[in-house]
Amino acid sequence: MYGAPDVQSGTLRPRVCEIPGMEYDSGHAITFEKTRSMEESSTLPDIFHDFEIRASAEKVFQAVSTPSGLDSWWTSRSSGEPRPGVEYELWFAPVYDWRAVVTRLVPDVEFELQFTTCDKDWHETRVGFVLRETGGVTHVQFHHTGWQEANDHYRTSNFCWALYLRLLKRYLECGEVVPYEERGS
Repeated sequence: MYGAPDVQSGTLRPRVCEIPGMEYDSGHAITFEKTRSMEESSTLPDIFHDFEIRASAEKVFQAVSTPSGLDSWWTSRSSGEPRPGVEYELWFAPVYDWRAVVTRLVPDVEFELQFTTCDKDWHETRVGFVLRETGGVTHVQFHHTGWQEANDHYRTSNFCWALYLRLLKRYLECGEVVPYEERGS
């Protein structure tokens, strides 16, 4: 893991505190591009997270596209069927009873939902997964695109997606299911 950027040199310093069980490329710095802030950017913001899961693409696909899979790491309860054009019910709480439609589906490779009934900031945004398996490890490319502005809800959602995607990884690699009521803590 890497810590705070050294803006003068354009590198990331290795973190002093490392997570047990993780592999690190110690002693090497990763370069980064100095970029403008989102407020200065002329493009609309999107959320992207890339990571690996030690599970088959088939298992990852099931976890991100079926109600039982989604309920294990993201939703409190859901319904729907992984078929193009099918509406999913994504229930998080009484005021968060959302709907989304399947817009992309390639079994074991790609799944995407477009939100139709939801918070105004999420309306017509798309959440999706592209999967590529190599040797029993699946590389996941996650996206949440279509945000109209980089507001507080966008920033909070970006943070929350990182937490939820970690729960997805733990669910598939360790069989760990955190009760819905405890996922935010």
